[in-house]
Amino acid sequence: MNVGTAHSEVNPNTRVMNSRGIWLSYLLGIGLLHVILLSIPFASVPMVWTLTNVIHNLCMYLLLHLVKGTPFETPDQSKARFYTYWEQMDYGVQFTASRKFLTITPIVLLFHPVRGQWESGLLWCLLCLLAAKALVLQSFFDLPFLSLPHTFFLSP
Repeated sequence: MNVGTAHSEVNPNTRVMNSRGIWLSYLLGIGLLHVILLSIPFASVPMVWTLTNVIHNLCMYLLLHLVKGTPFETPDQSKARFYTYWEQMDYGVQFTASRKFLTITPIVLLFHPVRGQWESGLLWCLLCLLAAKALVLQSFFDLPFLSLPHTFFLSP
């Protein structure tokens, strides 16, 4: 028996993205970030869209694919501490609704501003493309202990 735990899941990280309202909260958070960036007086609209994309993709990359472990005490003999959140989500099952949602969101964020930015400069579009590519590629390259940071930096 785990004293001080009130959840019924062995690892609560596995079901968080399937909770009620979490997808709407996620989208509202992206919208709030965009509105905050729009309030910067010297920023143009293409620059704000690029910043929204880059900040979103960087934060999601760090939270989903780099940080390992769980903030909860789990009775699985600390197996969860070796896996990222993406590897723990939905019990490791690929192509679930929440994984598809988190994979499609950066793509939609990429193509929404790109439609009107080709006139304002290719640099903004390329920055958005690189940020989305890094996040989406990492989402499909889902093998435990063989993620992109480990492959490129040869971490243990």
